[in-house]
Amino acid sequence: MKTRELRKWMVLPEVQSQLARGGAAVADEVLDGLAALLGGSGDQRRSDAEQVLVLVLAAFVRAHDPATASAIAGEWQAEHTRAAASSTRAAVEDNTRSILSRMSATNVFGDQVTMLQPWRRDRAIEIRDFWPDVEKLVQVIVTADDRGASCGSGASSPRTGSLMHPWR
Repeated sequence: MKTRELRKWMVLPEVQSQLARGGAAVADEVLDGLAALLGGSGDQRRSDAEQVLVLVLAAFVRAHDPATASAIAGEWQAEHTRAAASSTRAAVEDNTRSILSRMSATNVFGDQVTMLQPWRRDRAIEIRDFWPDVEKLVQVIVTADDRGASCGSGASSPRTGSLMHPWR
């Protein structure tokens, strides 16, 4: 891109208005317009446009009085922070769901049941169809620091609710 083309683009009224308004939607509009001026592939053009936009914003802010420049820069920074926080939050939520779905008792039952003694393993597999909570019980047993204490505490104070024995 030639400097002259960039200057012509920067003085366009719609570009000046978009830069002054700020915001994520405006940033996309500005980037699209700037990318159209650049050569190269689509992804490379977009990346180059983002780098040029940083320089354009710096020049745009310098061209204004300090109060206006501060307001414009603050709005752009706030919008950038909101967009980054939103994408980070979405990524964390996706990863959390993924981890939790892989760690659910149903999904790990096959691996965890192999950690039991053969007679316990076989019985757990056998009763799984009519007592699905055996998956949770197996998970409690195999993830306990002390299996004996875990099983012993169940004998001295039997559980009620979802892990109750199916034959009671």
